[in-house]
Amino acid sequence: MMKRLSRTKTGVLVVVGLMCLGALFLRLNPETVSRWVDGQEPMPFAHSLQGTQPDGGLQIFGNIPSVGTVNSAELPNDALKRFFDYYLSTLGEADEAAVLSKIRQEIDKSMSATHARAARELLGRYVAYKKALDKLAQELGRDGQATEASVVSIRKRFEGMRKLRAEFFDAREYNDMFGAEEAYDSLALSQLEITQNAQLTQAQKAERLKALQEGMPADLKNELEAPYKVVHLQNQVDQLREKGGSEDDIYRLRAQALNPEAAARLGDVDREAAAWKGRISQYLADRQRILQSNDSAAQQQEALQQLQLQQFSAQERPRLTAYEGQY
Repeated sequence: MMKRLSRTKTGVLVVVGLMCLGALFLRLNPETVSRWVDGQEPMPFAHSLQGTQPDGGLQIFGNIPSVGTVNSAELPNDALKRFFDYYLSTLGEADEAAVLSKIRQEIDKSMSATHARAARELLGRYVAYKKALDKLAQELGRDGQATEASVVSIRKRFEGMRKLRAEFFDAREYNDMFGAEEAYDSLALSQLEITQNAQLTQAQKAERLKALQEGMPADLKNELEAPYKVVHLQNQVDQLREKGGSEDDIYRLRAQALNPEAAARLGDVDREAAAWKGRISQYLADRQRILQSNDSAAQQQEALQQLQLQQFSAQERPRLTAYEGQY
C-alpha cells in the first residue's frame, strides 16, 4: 500500500513538473525552444539568463598547471566576483543550493583542479560576506531620504561594508574584487556629504568639491571623464559630417582621439547602424502599404507577420514595436 501510494505521489509530481515546464515553454520564443531541443544552444540555468553569457571569462584559467597551492595573487579575483554575481542574481528563481552547485560545476569545468579548489573556497567566503551585508543593512535600516540624517546613515553602511570586506578577504582579494567600485562609491559619498552639509556656504561647497576632484586618483579620474570624452568625440564627428567630411576623415579623427583599432570598430558600428536604419525604413514602407490595402484586418495581420518573418530574425523582431509606434 505504501509503495503504491509512493508511486502515485511520484506520478503526480512528474505530471505537475511537466505541466510547469510546458507552461514555461509556451511563454518562450518557439525558435529558442527549438534550438534548445536540437542541442544548438544550451538551455539557460534560469529564465532571466536567457540570451546572456556568464561574466568573468574563467576559461582562460583552465590551462594553468594544477600543482602546489594557490594564493589570492594567482586567482582571477575580479573575474570570479563577476562570475559569482552572474549566477547569484538568479536567487529567487532557483534556491541557494542549486545556484551554488551550478557555480561550483562551472568553476570545475573552467579552471584547473588546484585553482578550482581555491575558487570554491573564495565562493564560500563571498556568499558568507553577502549574507553578512544583508544583515548589516537590516540592522542599520534603509533610510533613503535626502537629509543630513540619511547621509550619516549611508556613511555608516559604507564603513560597515568596508569592515566586512576586510574581515572576509585578504588585502589583494579586497583590492581586486572591490577596489575600483569602492573608490567610485567613496568619491560619490564624499560629494554627497559636501552638498548636504548645511554648515557650508555655496562657495565653500564649490571649493571642497573642486579639491575633491583634483585629489582623485588618475585612473578614477580617467574613468569618470571617459563618457564625456566619447560624447565630445561624437559631437566632433557629427560636425565633420555636416561639413561634408568623408568616412576616411572620420576614421582619422577617431584614431587620433582613441586608437586605430577603436576607430575601426566604431566605423563598423556606423555601417551596421546605417544598414539597420535602411532595413527599418524599407520595413515601415512595406508595412504602411499593407495597412493601406483593401484587405481585411485578418489578411493584413497575416501579411505583416509574414513580412516580419522574412525580413528580421527572432532576436530583431521584438525591436520593431518601438519603430512602429513612431509612424
